[in-house]
Amino acid sequence: MTSRCRRLLAPSSIGLILLSLGILTFAVYFRCVNLSWKLFWLDEAWNSLLVSGRWCGELQQSLLNDRELGREELLSLQRLDPQRGPWWTLRAVVNDQPQHPPLYYLLLRLWVGLLGDSVVSFRAFSVLAGLLVIPLSYWLGVELFGSRRAGWLAAALLAVSPFHVLYSQQARPYSFWTATIVISCIALLRALRLARRRDWALYGASVIVGL
Repeated sequence: MTSRCRRLLAPSSIGLILLSLGILTFAVYFRCVNLSWKLFWLDEAWNSLLVSGRWCGELQQSLLNDRELGREELLSLQRLDPQRGPWWTLRAVVNDQPQHPPLYYLLLRLWVGLLGDSVVSFRAFSVLAGLLVIPLSYWLGVELFGSRRAGWLAAALLAVSPFHVLYSQQARPYSFWTATIVISCIALLRALRLARRRDWALYGASVIVGL
């Protein structure tokens, strides 16, 4: 048996592996359970309109015309239109939500274009971003305190945080924002510690992505 295998099979290593699997299992379960059954609330509905390349003025013009709209007609406004590509999504964000990060909506437009425009597809992107924050929080804990124990504690707390679980299940940019903010913090700490140009460049790039 090689020395590497002995290290992996050591009691402390086995405990660490089990802890990692437990954290990952809880994180995935809490973020994916009942993803399609929870209410698709107002802000998520507006989000789907922007991703589909439609904005408030267009919706008002469709609704305020003295006629009753059926369920399918309302849902069609939130579905992707093949004739409206990413440029329409960007235009809708600029018109209605200029304070929001345009990259998130463009990435979500590409995501639902590949996986379909169901409720689960819209929310799955946030789930993925929320899961990404867990290993990033471990890395941030190590960078902050120089301790793997602090990193594991940060990852475990985030994995079961009700606040973070809630936003990881919504078709909103919050979990994506969290990921970009944590990446920026990690990049800044590394740049301050190592004082290398490439680390400062990475920090600048991460801030631009977040904005």
